[in-house]
Amino acid sequence: MSETLGQNIVIENEPGAAGLLGMRTGAKAAPDGYTLLAVNDSVITMLPNMKKTRATIRSRISCR
Repeated sequence: MSETLGQNIVIENEPGAAGLLGMRTGAKAAPDGYTLLAVNDSVITMLPNMKKTRATIRSRISCR
């Protein structure tokens, strides 16, 4: 990939929070075209649903 693009490539693995930390870093990167974010699909599909589930569970518990 570096040869194809003609530029050096730096890979920063950012583990933690089931990929949420890396996703946040990629989302906050400058929109200069030099950042490529590669994540597992669970970050996009699973985490939003888990957050909703926790909120739903908390609201149900606090209502009782």
